[in-house]
Formats: sequence, C-alpha cells, structure tokens
Amino acid sequence: LTATLVTSFFAMLIALPLFFINQAAPYLIGRTAPEIVLVLAVAGIVVNSLIIDPLITLTTAAHYFENKETK
Repeated sequence: LTATLVTSFFAMLIALPLFFINQAAPYLIGRTAPEIVLVLAVAGIVVNSLIIDPLITLTTAAHYFENKETK
C-alpha cells in the first residue's frame, strides 16, 4: 500500500507543474513566441500520456491485486 501511495503521489507531483502551465497558457500565448507555446503543449501531452497516465493506471492495478491476494 505504501508503494502504491508513493507512486501515485509521484505522478501527481509531475502533473502539478503541467497544471499550472496550463492555467498560465493565456498569458504565455500573449507574451511568448508561438514555438514556445507549441513545445510546451507537446511536452505536456507527451508527459501526460507516457508518464502520468501509465503510473496512475499501474498503481491502481497494483493496489487492486494487493487487495485481491489478501482476501
């Protein structure tokens, strides 16, 4: 259970900066070059789809199988 919580917490720590960048997107779009906005958007999509979503899915599955084995 502890490893599951740590892994989920780690995934949320990765997602938190991306959340703040998305909140600041209107300001960034008006103040920076379009290429920088594009790079940030692509990086957010890649990090979310390749790191955060699999971590959350794997920790949920691991937690389920831990509980299933103990019952």
